Amino acid sequence: MVRTLLATAAVLVVSYSQVQAQAPRTPVSAKPVSARQAEPQPLFRHASVNEAWAAVQQSRKPMFLYVTSDNCYFCKKMIQETYTNPQIRSGVSAYSEPVAFNASETPELAKKLGVRAFPTTLVISPENKLLHKIEGFVEPKDFAEQVWPVLQQAELERREVLQAAAARRRQAEMQSQRIGLRNMHEAPADQNMVTIQD
Repeated sequence: MVRTLLATAAVLVVSYSQVQAQAPRTPVSAKPVSARQAEPQPLFRHASVNEAWAAVQQSRKPMFLYVTSDNCYFCKKMIQETYTNPQIRSGVSAYSEPVAFNASETPELAKKLGVRAFPTTLVISPENKLLHKIEGFVEPKDFAEQVWPVLQQAELERREVLQAAAARRRQAEMQSQRIGLRNMHEAPADQNMVTIQD
């Protein structure tokens, strides 16, 4: 399992490097672009942090929180260059609950999260622990090198937790069945006998 995840990450980094080497560089436009406008199918699929947190609690995947701000050039650049990368989009979507929020609209949340620069990317565990923090713009290759190990480790831990929970459920079911069988065998004899009266 670990080898498969590591191999997938290596393929993604190598694939990106090959695509990047062949792709011409285009300048970033200066017009404002929101997280939802930049992508045909939104990477940041949750409408709010609260909605994403509810999904985290259900799926047990970490929250992938992208914090932006009004008039932030590098926030727009990160959306256009990093988050539109197909490998990054698919990996973030598959292994986390992604959400974006504008700190200009909710400054108290940004302060609570310790956001000091824009953009900021946070990966937060279902136990509300900060797993990783990136401040500022990051190129796709560097982003993948920083984030994939965190998301892979979180996925391994999630699967272990889910497997342990499933094992506990199976064990409880088996114990319940044993108790039911034992109760059936220990029933008083007069309950098992049918009496015929004249």
